[in-house]
Amino acid sequence: MQRFNEYHPIINLIFIVIALIITMSSINPYTAGLSLFMALLYGRYLYGKKYLKIFAFLSIPVIIFAAVFVPLFSHNGETALFYINDLPVTLETILFGLVTGMMMLATISWFYVAGSMIDTEKFLYLTGRLLPTIALIISMTIGMIPKLIKKYKEVSDAQAGIGRNSGDMSVMRRIQFMLKKLSIVISWTLEDSVNTTVSMESRGYGTGKRTNAHLFKFIRNDRIMLVLLMAFGSFPCTMAILGKYRVNYFPSMEFTEITFINVVSFFMFFLFMGIPMASDIINGAYENSGENMSKAAANSNERRDNNGR
Repeated sequence: MQRFNEYHPIINLIFIVIALIITMSSINPYTAGLSLFMALLYGRYLYGKKYLKIFAFLSIPVIIFAAVFVPLFSHNGETALFYINDLPVTLETILFGLVTGMMMLATISWFYVAGSMIDTEKFLYLTGRLLPTIALIISMTIGMIPKLIKKYKEVSDAQAGIGRNSGDMSVMRRIQFMLKKLSIVISWTLEDSVNTTVSMESRGYGTGKRTNAHLFKFIRNDRIMLVLLMAFGSFPCTMAILGKYRVNYFPSMEFTEITFINVVSFFMFFLFMGIPMASDIINGAYENSGENMSKAAANSNERRDNNGR
């Protein structure tokens, strides 16, 4: 076993695609809640407590929009809870908004988690042959963001080094000072873009047939993981595409009948969502056991040397 982000890019892409299809194909509280729970669990495992803080920050506007604004503008449903200006606020609309918000948060969470699986190199591998120019632009843009943040900090430190501290300035002076630092960063970005363009032209970019080079090989572990993903994900994905998870909210709520097949598909969906974290946990335990075995062997050798002395 190996960590999930160490698998072939196709494996990572298949997992994300199936997870999003099941999450977004139907506004079902069971699939949306289960997907959101597993995304939060895996995100907490990957990024720690800061992930939950980011999620809480993102969830506030989504919940306000889904649970407050949607019922104010949509008045469908037959269970009126109260009236605002003679317009009913219905239970069905509130539940529809809450489930929609859960689905949106689950989708955002899986996209955030996908950042740990698919880096710029994997992204280029997946899209380079189909859309080489667009893939190159997107990868360069993604790579430019941390450079801009680092350059802005360097400019701020340099300005502070010569005695220009924004803490002692008025509000207008702070705005002017920030705009000046942004102007320096933008000038550096334009200069770097020109240098990149000249470098690419000097290496013959765009003058002939383009070849692709990558370091990814589909090995035995990738085949095993592919079988696992298809075994647990294909059935619930098919059920979602066929509309078996469909829920009607208007005029009254009508859930899909809970059958043995639906229960099995939900359980398989749960197992499918847990595959990446299980892979990471098993690999981490294996690495820890290997380290412990190495330490034990080193201690044994040390004792043997001491007894020999």
